[in-house]
Amino acid sequence: MPNPVYMLCCLSGAVDKNSNQISHFNVVEQLQLNIAHRPAEESEGVFIGTPLRFQIVATWARGPTDDPNDRYEAELSLERPEDKTPQIMQKSEFRFEKRSHRFLVNFVLVPRPEAKSGVFRFESRIRKKGGRKWLRQEYSIPFEVMMAGDTPQTNRKTKRRTKKR
Repeated sequence: MPNPVYMLCCLSGAVDKNSNQISHFNVVEQLQLNIAHRPAEESEGVFIGTPLRFQIVATWARGPTDDPNDRYEAELSLERPEDKTPQIMQKSEFRFEKRSHRFLVNFVLVPRPEAKSGVFRFESRIRKKGGRKWLRQEYSIPFEVMMAGDTPQTNRKTKRRTKKR
Protein backbone atom coordinates (compact mmCIF):
# COMPACT_ATOMS: atom_id res chain seq x y z
CA MET A 1 0.00 0.00 0.00
CA PRO A 2 1.37 3.48 -0.89
CA ASN A 3 2.39 5.77 1.97
CA PRO A 4 2.29 9.56 2.32
CA VAL A 5 5.80 11.03 2.42
CA TYR A 6 5.04 14.72 2.96
CA MET A 7 2.78 17.58 1.98
CA LEU A 8 3.48 21.31 2.23
CA CYS A 9 2.84 24.73 0.77
CA CYS A 10 5.63 27.09 -0.24
CA LEU A 11 6.07 30.28 -2.23
CA SER A 12 8.34 28.62 -4.78
CA GLY A 13 10.65 25.70 -5.43
CA ALA A 14 13.15 24.18 -7.82
CA VAL A 15 13.57 20.64 -9.16
CA ASP A 16 17.04 19.40 -10.11
CA LYS A 17 16.80 17.94 -13.63
CA ASN A 18 19.45 15.25 -13.04
CA SER A 19 18.45 13.92 -9.62
CA ASN A 20 14.77 14.97 -9.54
CA GLN A 21 15.43 16.31 -6.02
CA ILE A 22 13.26 19.26 -5.05
CA SER A 23 14.01 22.33 -2.96
CA HIS A 24 11.19 24.28 -1.32
CA PHE A 25 11.57 28.00 -0.67
CA ASN A 26 9.60 29.99 1.89
CA VAL A 27 7.41 27.23 3.32
CA VAL A 28 3.99 28.66 4.19
CA GLU A 29 3.07 28.07 7.83
CA GLN A 30 0.43 30.79 8.05
CA LEU A 31 -1.30 33.20 5.69
CA GLN A 32 -2.42 36.76 6.17
CA LEU A 33 -4.73 38.54 3.76
CA ASN A 34 -4.74 42.33 3.89
CA ILE A 35 -7.94 43.81 2.50
CA ALA A 36 -9.50 47.25 2.30
CA HIS A 37 -13.04 48.37 1.68
CA ARG A 38 -13.33 51.68 -0.11
CA PRO A 39 -16.90 52.91 0.09
CA ALA A 40 -18.37 54.11 -3.20
CA GLU A 41 -21.49 55.09 -1.26
CA GLU A 42 -22.41 54.69 2.37
CA SER A 43 -24.10 51.31 1.84
CA GLU A 44 -21.70 49.91 -0.78
CA GLY A 45 -18.01 49.22 -1.01
CA VAL A 46 -15.33 48.09 -3.42
CA PHE A 47 -13.43 45.00 -2.32
CA ILE A 48 -9.66 45.24 -2.71
CA GLY A 49 -7.22 42.44 -1.89
CA THR A 50 -3.85 41.17 -3.09
CA PRO A 51 -3.77 37.62 -4.59
CA LEU A 52 -1.48 35.17 -2.78
CA ARG A 53 0.62 32.87 -5.00
CA PHE A 54 2.15 29.61 -3.81
CA GLN A 55 2.80 25.93 -4.58
CA ILE A 56 1.21 22.90 -3.00
CA VAL A 57 3.42 19.80 -3.01
CA ALA A 58 2.37 16.28 -2.02
CA THR A 59 4.63 13.24 -2.30
CA TRP A 60 3.59 9.59 -2.04
CA ALA A 61 5.81 6.48 -1.87
CA ARG A 62 5.10 3.10 -3.43
CA GLY A 63 4.82 0.31 -0.86
CA PRO A 64 7.21 -2.67 -1.01
CA THR A 65 4.54 -4.97 -2.44
CA ASP A 66 2.92 -2.45 -4.83
CA ASP A 67 3.15 -3.20 -8.55
CA PRO A 68 4.72 -0.26 -10.47
CA ASN A 69 2.24 -0.93 -13.31
CA ASP A 70 -0.86 -0.37 -11.15
CA ARG A 71 -2.77 2.77 -12.09
CA TYR A 72 -3.86 5.24 -9.40
CA GLU A 73 -6.32 8.12 -9.27
CA ALA A 74 -5.31 11.28 -7.45
CA GLU A 75 -7.13 14.38 -6.26
CA LEU A 76 -6.00 17.56 -4.56
CA SER A 77 -8.69 19.54 -2.76
CA LEU A 78 -8.99 22.80 -0.85
CA GLU A 79 -11.34 23.69 1.99
CA ARG A 80 -11.61 27.43 2.72
CA PRO A 81 -12.48 28.87 6.15
CA GLU A 82 -15.61 30.58 4.75
CA ASP A 83 -16.82 27.50 2.86
CA LYS A 84 -16.32 24.09 4.43
CA THR A 85 -17.17 22.32 1.14
CA PRO A 86 -13.95 20.88 -0.34
CA GLN A 87 -13.14 22.13 -3.84
CA ILE A 88 -11.26 19.76 -6.15
CA MET A 89 -8.23 21.67 -7.48
CA GLN A 90 -6.70 18.88 -9.53
CA LYS A 91 -7.57 15.34 -10.68
CA SER A 92 -5.09 13.03 -12.34
CA GLU A 93 -4.04 9.44 -12.92
CA PHE A 94 -0.53 8.07 -12.47
CA ARG A 95 1.65 4.99 -11.93
CA PHE A 96 4.51 4.65 -9.47
CA GLU A 97 7.17 4.40 -12.17
CA LYS A 98 9.75 5.36 -9.54
CA ARG A 99 9.80 4.72 -5.80
CA SER A 100 7.82 7.91 -5.17
CA HIS A 101 5.44 10.19 -7.02
CA ARG A 102 5.20 13.95 -6.50
CA PHE A 103 2.28 16.27 -7.19
CA LEU A 104 3.04 19.96 -7.54
CA VAL A 105 0.30 22.53 -8.11
CA ASN A 106 0.82 26.27 -8.54
CA PHE A 107 -2.05 28.04 -6.85
CA VAL A 108 -3.30 31.62 -6.71
CA LEU A 109 -5.53 32.41 -3.76
CA VAL A 110 -7.80 35.17 -5.01
CA PRO A 111 -9.31 37.24 -2.19
CA ARG A 112 -13.04 36.94 -1.72
CA PRO A 113 -15.28 39.57 -0.13
CA GLU A 114 -16.62 36.90 2.26
CA ALA A 115 -13.10 35.81 3.37
CA LYS A 116 -12.82 35.15 7.08
CA SER A 117 -10.10 34.06 9.45
CA GLY A 118 -9.77 30.34 10.09
CA VAL A 119 -7.87 27.43 8.59
CA PHE A 120 -7.20 26.49 4.97
CA ARG A 121 -7.07 22.70 4.55
CA PHE A 122 -5.39 21.12 1.54
CA GLU A 123 -5.84 17.39 1.06
CA SER A 124 -4.00 15.03 -1.28
CA ARG A 125 -5.67 11.68 -1.80
CA ILE A 126 -4.90 8.66 -3.95
CA ARG A 127 -6.50 5.27 -4.61
CA LYS A 128 -6.04 2.40 -7.01
CA LYS A 129 -7.98 3.08 -10.18
CA GLY A 130 -11.53 1.85 -9.67
CA GLY A 131 -11.00 1.43 -5.92
CA ARG A 132 -13.24 2.84 -3.22
CA LYS A 133 -10.94 3.71 -0.34
CA TRP A 134 -8.84 6.89 -0.56
CA LEU A 135 -5.46 7.22 1.14
CA ARG A 136 -5.12 10.78 2.44
CA GLN A 137 -2.67 13.36 3.69
CA GLU A 138 -3.46 16.92 4.73
CA TYR A 139 -1.74 20.28 5.14
CA SER A 140 -3.47 22.96 7.21
CA ILE A 141 -2.60 26.65 7.23
CA PRO A 142 -3.91 29.17 9.79
CA PHE A 143 -5.40 32.13 7.91
CA GLU A 144 -5.85 35.67 9.24
CA VAL A 145 -7.89 38.37 7.51
CA MET A 146 -6.60 41.86 8.30
CA MET A 147 -8.76 44.89 7.52
CA ALA A 148 -7.22 48.23 6.56
CA GLY A 149 -6.10 50.02 9.69
CA ASP A 150 -5.55 46.86 11.72
CA THR A 151 -2.08 46.33 13.12
CA PRO A 152 -0.17 43.03 12.99
CA GLN A 153 -0.55 42.84 16.78
CA THR A 154 -4.35 42.98 16.98
CA ASN A 155 -7.02 42.28 14.39
CA ARG A 156 -10.10 44.33 15.30
CA LYS A 157 -12.50 41.94 13.61
CA THR A 158 -11.38 38.79 15.45
CA LYS A 159 -10.06 40.53 18.60
CA ARG A 160 -7.21 38.00 18.53
CA ARG A 161 -3.64 38.93 19.21
CA THR A 162 -1.24 37.86 16.50
CA LYS A 163 2.50 37.28 16.69
CA LYS A 164 4.94 39.99 15.70
CA ARG A 165 7.46 39.00 13.04
